[in-house]
Amino acid sequence: MPPTPSDPRPDTDVDPGDAGPRPGTLDSPCVGVCRLDRVRQDCLGCRRTLTEIGAWRDLDDEARQQVLDAAAARRAALNGA
Repeated sequence: MPPTPSDPRPDTDVDPGDAGPRPGTLDSPCVGVCRLDRVRQDCLGCRRTLTEIGAWRDLDDEARQQVLDAAAARRAALNGA
């Protein structure tokens, strides 16, 4: 519940300038397949893990690039590259 003028609770106020890293701008690699490979535990379409998919919207660009690189490595391993 947000603080009211009669109950300012300064110790619970959140400074918008201290919100942490902003989400990234890199687009999601989702291709709309969204089916889990039960053995590998990653998406058959984009090859991200469930953890990576769930975290995507909150990741900055550096972390998103790491996810993209890991998914590309998974895809390459499947293709024998």
